[in-house]
Amino acid sequence: MRFHVMCVLALTVAAPLSANEPRELTIGDKAPALQIEHWIHNDNEDVTPVKKFENGKVYIIEFWGTWCPPCIAMMPHLAEIQLHYGYEKLRLVSISTEKPKVIEAFLEQTVPGADKTYRQLTSVYSLAADPEQSVSSRYINASSQIGVPIAFLIGKTGLIEWSGNPSAMFRPLKQVIDGTWDRDEFKHLFQRSQQVLAEIRRLSMLRHKHRTEPELVLHEVEKAIERFANHDEEIIQVFHALRIRALMESGRDADAEAEIRRLLNGSHDHQILTAASILVQLPSNTAIDAKSLAELAISKFESIELSETLRDMPVSMQQTAQTQKQLMLVRLLVLAGQADQAITTANHVMKKSPDAQTKQMVEAVLKQLQAKPSN
Repeated sequence: MRFHVMCVLALTVAAPLSANEPRELTIGDKAPALQIEHWIHNDNEDVTPVKKFENGKVYIIEFWGTWCPPCIAMMPHLAEIQLHYGYEKLRLVSISTEKPKVIEAFLEQTVPGADKTYRQLTSVYSLAADPEQSVSSRYINASSQIGVPIAFLIGKTGLIEWSGNPSAMFRPLKQVIDGTWDRDEFKHLFQRSQQVLAEIRRLSMLRHKHRTEPELVLHEVEKAIERFANHDEEIIQVFHALRIRALMESGRDADAEAEIRRLLNGSHDHQILTAASILVQLPSNTAIDAKSLAELAISKFESIELSETLRDMPVSMQQTAQTQKQLMLVRLLVLAGQADQAITTANHVMKKSPDAQTKQMVEAVLKQLQAKPSN
């Protein structure tokens, strides 16, 4: 079993822990109680507020935000999971730190490509508002997690069995429910990842505090790369992304370009994906040769396969992941100056995508491309 960590290029900095907040939460610990005042969907008797964790029942505690596209994209799959396992085996609680009125307004919106609102879509599981962040601090901050969406699986005895991006929880969830989950093995992998995530969080806060001192940030990132050199390369890939960003902010575009090229010439798919993600986010005023790097990325891109984690997902999510990959290819084609091919690829993605939200993203890219004269 391999622990999967998404490479976060745009880091979300959580609020620092207060003196009264728990300092650490890990696999095998007792799950903190859900001290929540604002529950939504109270009119559904199957999704009444979760006051305590019942023995023999599994719980998913998921954190999201109305401003978070990946969170919203997960909603149909979360509803599918709840309906698949039923309420006797599983309760899904999805928590936002936004005010109830913000969530309520969002729920009135129509789901793209569906004849229903988000209120109707999510009515099969519990939604809650935690503007005081009393619950999110006891879960996200205490476990050194970064950003949303993030989920915690609570097993039949009230202990935390797994935590990570909810898109990666399908195999762990099945095994926790079936009683075949190896908590001790995952705990070892999770604790190693916690060390990395805690350092990423520290570096992101350092970068925010010392925006005018990029060399200081770069020095700390390079120390982190050295410190975690013995960790799984996929887990620490985000450090390399931070280093490239720090190099650019220090005016060392040539070094940043060399590092991106090194990743593109790497032997692992996650290196290529990291480099491609950086490329499509390059500022317009950079001295980096984005065109030649994009051409190199394109030559590597088609060979990238779904990760083991993605292969465990439902078919619909695998299709969405493939669509997102193709959308990144479209952006690389634009960088490489291949506008006609980018339009052709985008149109192909539009026809094949099962995800209405992704289609909207492709439509936006197509409009931008078609507004410009092709080369």
